Amino acid sequence: MGELAQKIDKVDNTTTARAEGVSDRALFRLVRPIAEHVEDRDEALLALKEAVDIAARVQAEGRHGSNLGGLIDDVLSRVTALSAEGAYTAAISELDEALQREEAESQARTLRLLNAAIDQHLLAFDADGAATKLARRVTLETTDPAARFGVLRGEQDVWYERGRDKGLRLDLDVSIALARITRHAAQGADQRGAALNDLGLALQTLGEREAGTDRLEQAVTAYHAALEEFPRDSVPLDWAMTQMNLGNALQTLGKREAGTDRLEQAVTAYRAALEEWTRDRVPLDWAMTQNNLGNALLNLGKRAAGTDRLEAAVTAYRAALEVRTRDSNPLDWATKQMNLGNALTTLGEREAGTDRLEEAVAAYRAALEERTRDRVPLQWAMTQMNLGNALTTLGRREAGTDRLEEAVTAYRAALEECTRDRVPLDWAMTQMNLGTALKALGEREAGTDRLEEAVAAYRAALEERTRDRVPLDWAMTQMNLGNALRALGEREAGIDRLEEAVSAHREALEEYTRERVPLDWAMTQGNLCNVHFAFFDKTGDPARLDAAQTALDGAREVFAQAGASQYLAVADRQQAAIDARRG
Repeated sequence: MGELAQKIDKVDNTTTARAEGVSDRALFRLVRPIAEHVEDRDEALLALKEAVDIAARVQAEGRHGSNLGGLIDDVLSRVTALSAEGAYTAAISELDEALQREEAESQARTLRLLNAAIDQHLLAFDADGAATKLARRVTLETTDPAARFGVLRGEQDVWYERGRDKGLRLDLDVSIALARITRHAAQGADQRGAALNDLGLALQTLGEREAGTDRLEQAVTAYHAALEEFPRDSVPLDWAMTQMNLGNALQTLGKREAGTDRLEQAVTAYRAALEEWTRDRVPLDWAMTQNNLGNALLNLGKRAAGTDRLEAAVTAYRAALEVRTRDSNPLDWATKQMNLGNALTTLGEREAGTDRLEEAVAAYRAALEERTRDRVPLQWAMTQMNLGNALTTLGRREAGTDRLEEAVTAYRAALEECTRDRVPLDWAMTQMNLGTALKALGEREAGTDRLEEAVAAYRAALEERTRDRVPLDWAMTQMNLGNALRALGEREAGIDRLEEAVSAHREALEEYTRERVPLDWAMTQGNLCNVHFAFFDKTGDPARLDAAQTALDGAREVFAQAGASQYLAVADRQQAAIDARRG
């Protein structure tokens, strides 16, 4: 060290350094660290020369300022002074403190700008832009790269839940964009599977609220991709969860599409989930999946001939109720009671007798013990409507009008909460069902007041149940309107109402095709047969009996293939009526 110190004056840039303001003490303090780290004499001299250059430059730059603001210049001025005296450790401390302040202030400024940018993207309804800035914010705030994926998922979940629970489309769009960003940030199969499942949920939730099926198709694709990342052998519970979510998306698609392929796929997915989500292992998840399976089977059963699917739906709902008891989760229990009631009602409509329908009424009334109007007004209204459906079917099989009057009361109660502005399609469905109860009452009463009310209710329903929007529901309402118009036409002079009835049934058959929904097609043909009877009775035109026979023959063929004995019995009576009229 001594030898190196003696050579300071021989370093050719020492004079320049002194002229810049570097003190002798500062120059000598440069020697120690070099001597401690560099053994070779020539290399040490080179290092000393370089250090002297730096010391001189520090002084020169300190005098000229930074053009970066007073705070920076103040720090650099203090550092320059400390460095000039060789207080290098103190200068470093000064700079470290300044850097910490600067980094914190810089991050705060960046965060403020990012938050402002996020707000502007949201104002412009730019979900992708907002998601990109949100992801940048997460990166800035999360210093641990290993934790970043979890934080990003948490951010996505915040937007998803807000969009789902508050009905905010933009928030769901942001959650979809964030899920895609999270997918690209994922490290490993588990993270990719989780991100893809999140993406599927967000797409599915938005798709359930939109017309069309694009989002739902994308959700199905996301779930299938997630299943490739979640092997059953490695992560059986995650695999089962994704199968259930896939089933939900497929079921929603299936309810909107003709045919039963999607619903069959949904049943397959739910049953796959139940192979891992067993009752012993995860009882609540098992019960939830049983309920969803019941929904898919019920929807299938409504479209298929026979009662096998409906029986399976009842079994699934009852299984779910074994775990989701009233004490453990009263509102969830009530939902499952309502679902059970729906399956029993549909079964009861296809079977002779009233046992299933009585069970359905009991299930709905049980649900209403928890689904009160004050607590959950829309769910209360939906349950009232379903209760009305079961009571209507019961009332049509029983003598008297008590059950039908109860049904009308239930529907009108439902309409107090199911308003057109609030839930237009539910309002329309309730109007249609009210029309059915009023028609049944009108057929048992003198006069036409109830039948006129029924026609008005059906026409109100068609204002929201349009063909473009819900083609099968539109067809159902047209068919029921045709029935009410026929009943009116039978009591009135003239044939105008009967002409309207034929038009309504023919409209229904444009969507109720034999290939698509054979039982509905057959029932509509049977109803058309009844209109032709009414025409013949008023006009004596034998061509009407030929038209009635043609309609009835097609209906009987479908009923026979389906084994629908109760409908075949009706068809037998219609055939007898044709034969009697022909004499």
